[in-house]
Order: sequence, then C-alpha cells, then structure tokens
Amino acid sequence: VSYKMGKTTQPFSICLNFKQNEGSFLNKNVLFEIRNRFITVFNHKGKLLVTIDASGQKPGTSKWLYYDEFYTFEETSISYNNWHNLIFVWKPESRRIAVMLDGVRLKDLTISTKLKNFFSQFNESLTGVTFGRGGAPYGFYGTIDNLIIYNRALNQNEMKALYKKYGP
Repeated sequence: VSYKMGKTTQPFSICLNFKQNEGSFLNKNVLFEIRNRFITVFNHKGKLLVTIDASGQKPGTSKWLYYDEFYTFEETSISYNNWHNLIFVWKPESRRIAVMLDGVRLKDLTISTKLKNFFSQFNESLTGVTFGRGGAPYGFYGTIDNLIIYNRALNQNEMKALYKKYGP
C-alpha cells in the first residue's frame, strides 16, 4: 500500500495500529518507509528503529552523495502478533521527529545539522508512504488498521487524543 504526500521538506504525521507477524529477515520487519528509504521505521529485535537516508544524486551533476543516521528506541518493546499503536510526526523546520508508541511519548529524535544540510542539497522531492519495503518479498508482514495521515505536524495533545480514540 502506498500513499502520496507533499514534499519531504513539509511536516507530516502518521498514526496507525499494527500487528506484525514474525518475519524471517529484516526487510519483513519494516513498518513503513517515507520516499524510498528517506525515513524507514523498523521493528528490529523488538525495538523501534528509525533510519534516515539522505542519499541521492546531487542536482545538475552525476555525483551521488550518501549519508545515513540510525536511531534505536531502547526503551520500546514491540512484540509479534500483538496490536501496537504508532504515531510518528516529522517536523523538518525544527529538525525533530516526535514518536508515540502504545500511548507512551518517546524522546524526540533530533536530526543532525549535517544530515539536514546534506538532505537539503537534493531531497526536496515529492514523497509518499509505503508500508513495507517496495513489494514482495519486502512488503509489510502483518495487519494495519486505523491509518491516519496528516499533512502537518501534530502536537503532543493531538497525539494523546489520537491514541485515546484509535489505540488498540
């Protein structure tokens, strides 16, 4: 399943309930991707893992640039075959990602200045969200329910209200 959104430099929020079946390899543990790996959210060994990939071709050149950052939420526990709620908020102006898992607000991720500068060179393209990673055998391996996508960054009170209304 894919959904087109605005530019990667614009804020967005995603709320979803998911029940993930146990995968046989990492790609089946991908919850969702934003613009072909720009942001990828994984269940990695029961922990929520977020990767940001600013790699791409520099405009007007044949030069490819590569830069990734990885963030693991060690305090999380994602179990297979159980329902979980994830609220993910991208705030590019403040270089922050807000995350709530199962009603618990996690520490915001702060994107490094290096990544933001690197990213701004060539990644202002249109984006979308894909559940899983680009189709079989890499599709999301489980069930998704109550998917809501906003074209703005939700605040903490809105995140709490969403969880209260739609959480599993």
